Amino acid sequence: MSKKSNRKLRDRVKVVFLKENEEVAESGLESVLEAANEAVEDTLEEVAETIEDALEEVAETVWDTVEEVAETVAGTIEAVPVKKEQTAKMRPIIKKVVKKVKPPIAFGSLYNADIGGFAVPGVKLNFTSEGPEYKTRSSISDDTIRIKKDGVYEIIFLTDVMTLNGEADFGIFRNNTLINEAKFSVKSGDLLQTTVGKVVQLELEKGDEISVRTIFTNTPDTGYEFPDIRYMNSSLTVKLLMKD
Repeated sequence: MSKKSNRKLRDRVKVVFLKENEEVAESGLESVLEAANEAVEDTLEEVAETIEDALEEVAETVWDTVEEVAETVAGTIEAVPVKKEQTAKMRPIIKKVVKKVKPPIAFGSLYNADIGGFAVPGVKLNFTSEGPEYKTRSSISDDTIRIKKDGVYEIIFLTDVMTLNGEADFGIFRNNTLINEAKFSVKSGDLLQTTVGKVVQLELEKGDEISVRTIFTNTPDTGYEFPDIRYMNSSLTVKLLMKD
């Protein structure tokens, strides 16, 4: 092969390699950009949540201050000898000021309006829809409500249960620990369909996850793969009663 032909062949090979390198570089650049965009989105979410928490703290401080001022003013009104007509005029003004600054709130809910599922020991009860939420995060992917604000909460769970000669224990869990006061049971020696549930009030911290799980079941051999205890029309709600 002549030198000229060799040179042309080398040039073609170079072009092929250059194109391949460019494609690899472009692919690598796209991967880097995608990773960078994801990192930016995650950072923005964290920043937004931090700002929201900071604003919430400011609102709480303002609310506490308004409450204290209102109590002080109300006490002053009672202590100072003024005419009843003047007192009657001042009270609505105080109430109007207090109402302008709302107290901190937090709530969340999960629902299952479908046929539900079978109770299986150790398994979370399934939910299919998320209700309104504020300062909590409801998730149907892992059947939990995550708390985003410290305080005393009220947790309410209700569900319909249908069983034939069976029994089951359920409980509300904080993370992976059963809340002692939140255990409830159903038992029947015949066909039974009823509504069971529990209401508890307890202190929760930011990051806590609330779920409902089956603790125990006992049914006769029905030939089914799962115990013949069905739950349906379930609802789980959390509501902040008082901040820490």
